[in-house]
Amino acid sequence: MKGAEQNPTRRSGVLMFSSEILSFLEIIQTVLPLLSGSLGA
Repeated sequence: MKGAEQNPTRRSGVLMFSSEILSFLEIIQTVLPLLSGSLGA
């Protein structure tokens, strides 16, 4: 049972890490145009 419990935990950790990276990339994609627009203006 312990061995079976370790894999889902590790997978969920990787999923959380990847989801955080994706959300971070989305924030960058939304912030960069605003920054470049404010700098251009």
